[in-house]
Parts: sequence; C-alpha cells; structure tokens
Amino acid sequence: MNSPNGLTLIELLVATVLLGVIITVILAPLAGLFRITGESGRTLQASTQAQEVIEYVRGQWQDRDKYDKSCVASTAQTGGATITVVNLDSNANELSTSSLAGSCGGTPPSNPPLMKRLTVTITSNDGVSQAVITVDIPRP
Repeated sequence: MNSPNGLTLIELLVATVLLGVIITVILAPLAGLFRITGESGRTLQASTQAQEVIEYVRGQWQDRDKYDKSCVASTAQTGGATITVVNLDSNANELSTSSLAGSCGGTPPSNPPLMKRLTVTITSNDGVSQAVITVDIPRP
C-alpha cells in the first residue's frame, strides 16, 4: 500500500466501487424527479386543453339558442374530450344529464334550465394523466 510508484489494483477497485455507489445514490432520486416532471407536464397539458374546451363552449353558448339546445357549431374544437352537460334548476339541483351535441338542429326546450354544469374530461395519450374541470354556466 505504501508503493511510491502509484496505486495498487486493490486501491483502484475500491475507488471504482465507491464511485459507483456515490453515482447510484445521486442518480436514483434524479431519475424519480424526471419521471415526476414528465407526469406534471402531461397533467398540465391536459388541464390546459380542458380549459380551452370550456372557453370554446362558453363562447358558443353566448348565443341563447345554442345554450338552450346544449350544442356547439362544431365539435372539432373539443379535441376528443368527454363533455357532460347537466341541467340545473335555480337551486343548483340536477334536472337532467346529456352530452354536448355537435349540431344545433331541432327546437329548444319549452322550459330551458337557468344554469348548466359543464364537465370536461381529458385523458392524455398515455392514458394515465387526466384532467377534469367542472364549471357552472348561467343562461345568457
């Protein structure tokens, strides 16, 4: 061990093992952080998409006829989201549930609800991350 010419093979092996242990201790938590960051990014993207769908529907529902029929001009802007519409009475009690319609044909109901609860669900491509946003929209 007291060789003046350099390190022995045993010293090199011990140093390599110690370096491997230190690297493993440092990199394991970093890998977990990268995974969590990726999941957070996908959840944020799904939440943003759900918010965009809600804003699109709210904009369409400024037209009272579309609001009463629970429809939008085109469902292309909804991006494959699952959209549920719940008709509410003046006390926010549920009256009926339906899906958002892509065409606005037909006649509006004779007694349209005063408020609707719109629930938008977005599932990311990996099928794990999901965003669900619910908003109550009063009749215009």
